[in-house]
Amino acid sequence: MFSSASSQGLQRADRWLIACDERTAMPIDIPKDSAKEAVLSLQRYFKENMDNEIGNLAAEGLLQFFVEEIGPIVYNKAVEDVQQRLHARIAELDVEIHEEAFGYWRKRRRR
Repeated sequence: MFSSASSQGLQRADRWLIACDERTAMPIDIPKDSAKEAVLSLQRYFKENMDNEIGNLAAEGLLQFFVEEIGPIVYNKAVEDVQQRLHARIAELDVEIHEEAFGYWRKRRRR
């Protein structure tokens, strides 16, 4: 969809790659259908709210800019939220799966 490839943002097939540093890239996957809808949404937004129409290429560029500039913020916040939820779940594991030791005789007494 985007033909320009810069050192900061590259697109490969359906995947956006956002450079975290010179050696790594963080993938932000945007399916083709979603990217097309996002472009149409940006065009509609400009038409209805900015009293200005933008073409397909300009909307694609704006989408690329948002993904490169704002995408990492959203991505990092999502990762942080997931980490917090996982830490909370892990903290509950001892309660959920704890097994008492020396239970043989307690079980025998119940019979």
